[in-house]
Amino acid sequence: MIRTRLRAAGVLAVLLVGAACGKRGNPLPPLRPLPARVADAAARRVGDHVELRFTIPATNTNTDSSTPSAVTRLDIYAAVGPLAAGGSPSIPIAALSQPIATSKPMSVTRFPAVRWATPAPNPAAGKRQAVPPTTAAQLLRPEFLRGHIDVKPPPPPPAADSTGTPEPAAPAKPAAAGPPAAPDTRPGAGDVTTFADDVTKDRASATSSDRAVLRYIIVPVAGRNRFSTPSAVLEVPLRLEPAAPPAPVLTNDESTLKIVWTAGAAGEKFRVYRSDASGKEQPPALTTTPLAVAEFATPVEFGVERCFIVRSVAAAGAVSIESEASPPACKTALDTFPPAAPKGLFAQPFENRISLGWSPVDASDLAGYLVLRADGDDPIMRPLMTAPISEVSFVDATTKVGTRYTYIVIAVDKAGNRSAESNRVAEIGR
Repeated sequence: MIRTRLRAAGVLAVLLVGAACGKRGNPLPPLRPLPARVADAAARRVGDHVELRFTIPATNTNTDSSTPSAVTRLDIYAAVGPLAAGGSPSIPIAALSQPIATSKPMSVTRFPAVRWATPAPNPAAGKRQAVPPTTAAQLLRPEFLRGHIDVKPPPPPPAADSTGTPEPAAPAKPAAAGPPAAPDTRPGAGDVTTFADDVTKDRASATSSDRAVLRYIIVPVAGRNRFSTPSAVLEVPLRLEPAAPPAPVLTNDESTLKIVWTAGAAGEKFRVYRSDASGKEQPPALTTTPLAVAEFATPVEFGVERCFIVRSVAAAGAVSIESEASPPACKTALDTFPPAAPKGLFAQPFENRISLGWSPVDASDLAGYLVLRADGDDPIMRPLMTAPISEVSFVDATTKVGTRYTYIVIAVDKAGNRSAESNRVAEIGR
């Protein structure tokens, strides 16, 4: 019996050891997520300045879409001219759609927005030969690094208890004595940000068609140097110059400020910006999508000077080239527009008083109503209050028995504009 029990205990021990060994395996490599690709990059050039605008990836690569994003910075690369794999940026490529004179700006209509590049001529074959598009990999060279944008790290996740439920945040500790910490102004994952680039030297070197395009890519980086997938290549022409529009004309009514200008040629497109009185642009554009008509409307703001500029735009996909600004146009709109007249005024006599009521007036800047009265045969209507009332009813408790009273109501706005008269009603005091 004792031998049988010892044998069973030995078998059980072997099974337990085997089960424990079965739970072991090769250690998993540490997770090293990469931020997702920048998918919405757009470029805007005005003269010698290029602005890239894009959303910082909020998730990691499309294989897992995990959060928070591992992005720590975004590197921006750019190179002028064409690039062959492993080659030099001076290999000839196609000219722009038409030859461009450098002595003066050209009208935007000479350059079809969807064909900034055409096939390059092949002298040997006597035919036009397509040039392979530049790839992002060709731009990923240290000498093409244009700059970077540092990204603010995400806040730490809340601690969890043994059940996995996030624990409430601990109360904040009192701030230590000393100067307050400077706020972190870096953009964070999911924010829309911009990168500004001065292309003065690039434009100065763009004297031939093979150096007439500046190409950009944006590369998210995790940690110190773990590079994610580059954005699509943005091709920014350097020698295309739309002509600036003339100064716009501003008019307004009670709800809308209208901005109108003259188009230089058929097919031109435009963007409108706020500016100061000197014409300094105040981004962003009021018209994200370029306008195909030479006018724009925005809600009017009374008593405030507003200034606007207009730029002509040549656009293809996510890239746009804008002209110099038009001269600024400024206007301080004044509210000279009265509210509508009240309707449905009625009167009901009671002992020693007459009760009045009317329909409300729909006006965003309504200040209230004034009730006016004429006594007997007196033609002059006199107000029964010194300031507008907000109610749509009023009790006149100053009546006399046997006297005829005539009433009207007018609406008043916050600028002091008075409406036309309501209908008139008359009653005799009791």
